[in-house]
Amino acid sequence: MNEIDMRAHETYFRRYGCEDTAETARLEDGKLLRPHRTIRGLVGEAGWWRLAAAVRRRFGSIPAPGERWHFRGSMQRVDMTLLGRLMAWASRAIGAPVAHRSGCNIPIDVYVYLDEGGTAWERLYHFPNAEAITARTVKRIDGNGQMLECFGMGFGMELDVYEADAALHFRSTSFYWDIGRWRVRLPRVLSPGTLLVEHIDEGEGAFRLRMTVEHNLFGRVFFQDGVFRKVEA
Repeated sequence: MNEIDMRAHETYFRRYGCEDTAETARLEDGKLLRPHRTIRGLVGEAGWWRLAAAVRRRFGSIPAPGERWHFRGSMQRVDMTLLGRLMAWASRAIGAPVAHRSGCNIPIDVYVYLDEGGTAWERLYHFPNAEAITARTVKRIDGNGQMLECFGMGFGMELDVYEADAALHFRSTSFYWDIGRWRVRLPRVLSPGTLLVEHIDEGEGAFRLRMTVEHNLFGRVFFQDGVFRKVEA
């Protein structure tokens, strides 16, 4: 990392509330690593150290400006009900945060990079006999210290971040629409449901990513489960 990149990286951390400074950053294998307050700070120190070591390494730093982390794997299941499919199609108007097709053993590429004041997670689903479907969201922390998952056009969800069984969990607490300076939270009955994403270490560099969305009236509307590894440059 050159001096210009180092300064840009430091500016990002100071602006978006990440802890540590250039003086206390660690260098491992020539790469700058820093604790990511939007994860570690929300989980809390006790929960952070209960996480699997590999999970702490993945979420203990973020990409440098201009850097893209690449993960590759396969979703063994991409399931949704008819209601889920309708929601997925409708969500394409606000940024396509979820894929709108189902399948088994679907190859996926995941790219993680800085964008829009947060960390973008861009997922490319390679369904057979079809063009890749892109789903993209941005995780960031707002001025009140609340973790957000942003879709587009002001829509998103507020997240609770915690450790359970040595795995990292992201659970939605509300869906919202930001209109100017106002945040309108959707009633539960009108929201897609409660989303839970689990990041589970599988050992030997692999991790499981499991996503479930449960509607309070219609039950489970989305389910995805797969195993991924980082693609080293």
